[in-house]
Amino acid sequence: SVDTLIAQAALETGWGRHMVHGATGASSNNLFGVKAGSAWQGSTASATTTEYSGSSATHVAQAFRTYGSVQQGVTDYVSLLQRRAAYAGALGSGADVRAFAGALQRGGYATDPDYVHKLVATTASVRSLRSEVAAAASGAATQDTTVAAVNASFKVLAGVPIQDGEQPA
Repeated sequence: SVDTLIAQAALETGWGRHMVHGATGASSNNLFGVKAGSAWQGSTASATTTEYSGSSATHVAQAFRTYGSVQQGVTDYVSLLQRRAAYAGALGSGADVRAFAGALQRGGYATDPDYVHKLVATTASVRSLRSEVAAAASGAATQDTTVAAVNASFKVLAGVPIQDGEQPA
């Protein structure tokens, strides 16, 4: 679902606070933490990431794909899910975020043993944004609070880091 993809981008970037940047400081436009494997022909940016083997965490420098725009990054991510047989279980999972996340984890996309739980919880936060927007439209929430949360959430999607004190919904 769209909510799940927004949540995954938020989870992979720490709500926009931990975007991968290239040597020049430019954003990689990689909202989904897609690594640059040996077959990747495009440009890359290096970043330290946490990988798990069982329950043991290790910090490792990895090459990540970089894109000219957020749209290119999203398009490549969707294409990756469609091309790789290992991620076939994630496709067609609809609104079942637990099934989506579990299939990604089984396919090797995520090594964090808590990935499924984290993506489910982040998706719940994204869905609450929809409720806040609906409540604001009916006058049940303060407009300033809702607008600030929506703005912070859209910054995440645009690859713009949010500031301390800003809270996406």
